[in-house]
Amino acid sequence: MEKVEISATDLVGIYGGKILNKKERCELIAKMFRDNEAIQPDSMLTEGIVGRFVAGTRNEDFERLAGESVNEVAFVFGGDTIRTFCGMSASKALISLGFTKETLVSMSKSNFKHKLILFPEPSLCRQAKWHHVMEMVLDCYGQDVHRKLLPHLTDLKLTDYKDIDPHQRLIEIASLPHHEKMKHPEFYSPSKIRKISNVSLYDARGFFYHSMRCNPLFEGLGYTRSRNGDDDRAEYLVRNHKISELVDAVVVDVEFYENELV
Repeated sequence: MEKVEISATDLVGIYGGKILNKKERCELIAKMFRDNEAIQPDSMLTEGIVGRFVAGTRNEDFERLAGESVNEVAFVFGGDTIRTFCGMSASKALISLGFTKETLVSMSKSNFKHKLILFPEPSLCRQAKWHHVMEMVLDCYGQDVHRKLLPHLTDLKLTDYKDIDPHQRLIEIASLPHHEKMKHPEFYSPSKIRKISNVSLYDARGFFYHSMRCNPLFEGLGYTRSRNGDDDRAEYLVRNHKISELVDAVVVDVEFYENELV
């Protein structure tokens, strides 16, 4: 009998007795999501696959993983999260990721569309811990920005957001319409950091919030905090790729009805 060798990579891709490549696994996961079919907790089908829900009202909103091209990075969820929401309705999947029913109803009334983007982990993919976020700064913005932010790494890990921004000014700036905040003198862009001779902890946190999407809920532990307060779903940072340029990506139109949210 001929000996057949199966690599560890092949084992990850075995499903239903077939060896699936990454594209085929993304396609199968997409089908299971559409069909509300659950993925078993011990399944390796989602291993090495990441994803993101993207929302918008215009075609341009779906060009990149995280909207505006000025954002160099995007947060994505990993295989553990994908396993969790497969088998749920689309609305329940979005709620499990932090959307409220009220927000979804409001978005629906404003003609927002939702899409699920599934793709294999790219080479630059870091779990969202503070030291990995700092590595992404070096990769995406260069040594000059990285050098000014690095001295604050320890304090970023140890200091609560509310103690850094007690008057919530950074939140106020982040909440402005896109065209306003990008021109605002208090918006922390890479160019603003480059111009500051002595970057403070407040400046550094402002940059991570405004330019890297590390909002006030971001704790830098590498996990999305679930609704019951447990740290149980890993989150990652990748470059804010054009969706059309992602290798082996699958795009799923996400549909739900308002009566599901009542």
